[in-house]
Amino acid sequence: MGAADRLGYRLRLGTKGAQQPFPKQFKNETIHLLSGSCTPLELYATRDGARLAHASAFFWRARGAVWLVTARHNFTGKDNFTGEWLSQSLEPRDIKVHPAVKRDDGMMGLHNTLDMPIVADDGSRLWFEDPQYAELATDIACINLPGTISESIVCLNDDTTYELSTDPGDQCFVLGFPSAGYAEPYAPIWRRATIAMDGVVAIDDKPMFLLDCSSSKAMSGAPVLRREKSFARKEGSNTNFYPEPVWSSEFVGVYGGRIASVRDGERDPLGEIAYAFYANRVSRIIDAANLPIEMSEIPGDVVSYALPSVGDPNGTS
Repeated sequence: MGAADRLGYRLRLGTKGAQQPFPKQFKNETIHLLSGSCTPLELYATRDGARLAHASAFFWRARGAVWLVTARHNFTGKDNFTGEWLSQSLEPRDIKVHPAVKRDDGMMGLHNTLDMPIVADDGSRLWFEDPQYAELATDIACINLPGTISESIVCLNDDTTYELSTDPGDQCFVLGFPSAGYAEPYAPIWRRATIAMDGVVAIDDKPMFLLDCSSSKAMSGAPVLRREKSFARKEGSNTNFYPEPVWSSEFVGVYGGRIASVRDGERDPLGEIAYAFYANRVSRIIDAANLPIEMSEIPGDVVSYALPSVGDPNGTS
């Protein structure tokens, strides 16, 4: 590939408004519900300070509340396995996220900047980790959002999830934000991946599995989804058949990162293989969380767009 084939600037992954001066190319002109449930995660040492980093996260509905789910190391600023600082030796205390909002008129709005503390004034953490973290080192963290804004937020499990048979080599997707060039409507990049090892094998005695995919460190905290398209779909105890292929999706993990390609000066044969932690640990964390947590009102203005609207995740598109 020559130099003329490469972009020499950072793409703006979004739009400045609802209407563009050119016709659309694709038939489905909606934002997928699964995309709408994801958000870039901006991390700050202080609310008014410079941004430390950005990562990926998503929203999850449980226990009558909406939760933000991401990788634990995003909230600590430290390597999940070694405890070493990842960059600036600073623990994030505040975050900014961009939740999509379902509206009665079919339009989708966004909180421009939803500011949220993750550490209280007394230094205590407002987020929750796996109750078995000391044993399992589960790299997942969850924090609940105030109820005043959470009812209409698009969540990953608003889509009906289906249990899919999973074998090595099966296709899945990691939905995250590898670039800092994200913009409205904050749709994630869907990175294609494959299951890299038999799921029954315990990796390092931890609830994690391996992925073969192209990703970056800013994808940490992204949901991992198994996806299949078929004329038949198992729904409960029944198998239903459709005149056109329909998608089935299953949330299977939270993306953690990649295995270091070089360790102690030697190349690791597993280098660049990615890993994710089991999705079922999210429910374990939330079920064990001690609620409610006193939190201040979160600022943010909801803005709407004529397009895109929230799409049907289970349709044929």
